[in-house]
Amino acid sequence: MKIVESKDIEKPVIPTLSGALVLLGIIFGMDLSLELGIASGIPYTAIILIGVWLPGKRYIVLLAILASLLTIAGYYLSPATNESWKPLMNRGLILFSIWVVALLCLKIKAIENALFEFQNSLRKVINDRTEGLKKANDLLKKEIYLHQQSENENFKLIQAVEKNPNAILITDQYAQIEYANPQFYRRTGYTEDEIIGEKPRILQTEGTSKAEYKIMWDHTPSSKEWKGEIRGDKKNERSFWSTAQVFPINDEDGKLKNFIAIEENVSH
Repeated sequence: MKIVESKDIEKPVIPTLSGALVLLGIIFGMDLSLELGIASGIPYTAIILIGVWLPGKRYIVLLAILASLLTIAGYYLSPATNESWKPLMNRGLILFSIWVVALLCLKIKAIENALFEFQNSLRKVINDRTEGLKKANDLLKKEIYLHQQSENENFKLIQAVEKNPNAILITDQYAQIEYANPQFYRRTGYTEDEIIGEKPRILQTEGTSKAEYKIMWDHTPSSKEWKGEIRGDKKNERSFWSTAQVFPINDEDGKLKNFIAIEENVSH
């Protein structure tokens, strides 16, 4: 948005100035037709006020100078009077009035310009704030969209794990179970309260030694993945065979955070 200064505002300069000059001529003609003792030049002060409606300060000064010159010219060209001091005093008062009004008009112009500058500064601040709010709003919309996308992706992942036909376990770095999917509970017969916080060796059978389970879970942190076939016991002590994949999950600094185990039932 363009910042508009007071000097850029269109005002009818030529018609207004022409009208002021015509009025000056009329007042000057009236002044010439009257005796010097009459303060016929006082209306000049009204013409100075027209300068307030014109752009800039120069027209106020111009009208004041013209009015002063016409006042002085009227002193010499108007019909003479017997009292010489009254015309001189009248002309002095007229000139004083002209320039007092001119100074007041210049002050009004200065205030007007200051108000325009304040308005423009305020408009610029508002525009900057509006632009900042727009950017913040766009960023917020983007964040909301990305959050929704992330939630959608998380929902898909959760559904993929929850509905997976394979048993899935997630443990902490110490191999303590933090999560098991529904297929795991269906396959083993255990409940969530019985599994969470335990270690996978709870499924150990007589046919699978502690050493074998220890090798599987201790081996994983030092490599990308462990694969093998293991034998486990259900809660009812019936055994089953699974093809297992165990792999570690590291954080951004490369430190071990979790293990994930995926077990496919291969019992017949």
